[in-house]
Amino acid sequence: LDVVVLDYTLYPHEQTAEGQLEDVLEGIDWVFSHPEVTTMVMAGHSAGAHLASLAYLAGKRRGSGWLGRVSGLLLLSGVYDVEKHYEWEAGRGVEAISCMGRFLHPWRANSPRHQPADLRLPLHDAPRTVVVHGDDDEVVPDTQSADLAASWRAAGHRSVSLLQVQGDHFQTVRELML
Repeated sequence: LDVVVLDYTLYPHEQTAEGQLEDVLEGIDWVFSHPEVTTMVMAGHSAGAHLASLAYLAGKRRGSGWLGRVSGLLLLSGVYDVEKHYEWEAGRGVEAISCMGRFLHPWRANSPRHQPADLRLPLHDAPRTVVVHGDDDEVVPDTQSADLAASWRAAGHRSVSLLQVQGDHFQTVRELML
C-alpha cells in the first residue's frame, strides 16, 4: 500500500477554487503517470473531501483516462453544498472571517452536491464511495454529507454509503487513525 498526499495552493495565494482543483488534478495525473500505480482511493477531510469529490466529478466531465482506475472515494466531514454552508457560517457569525463566500463563487458550480444534476453527470459507474461525518460537528453540519449521498444516489450512484460516527469535525480522522 502506497500513500500519496497531494498538496494544493491555499487561499489567499490561490484566488480561485478552480486553481485549487487544477492543483489536485495535476497531482492525480502525476500519480497515474507512474506505471506501477494501478488503482487509487481518493480520500479527503473537510476541504480535502470537497476537493476530492470535485476532482472525481471533473475527471468524469473531462473523460480523464485515470477515472476507471479510481477504486473508491472516502469523503470525511466535507462541504458539498457551498451556499448552504455559507448560510451555516452566517448563522454562526463567522462568514466575515471565512473565505468561503469570496473564494468559492460561483457557489453552485463549486458544489459537488449539485454537479451531477446540473451537468447531467450520470454516476451509475462511480466507484464505491463512503461519506463519513461526525454527529456533533460544529464546523460543517452533518446534513452536508447526507445531502451529498442522497443527490449522488439520485444521479444513479449504486454504491454510496453514509456513515455517521459519534464526535466532532475531527473525530472522523481520529477514528481512522486508531
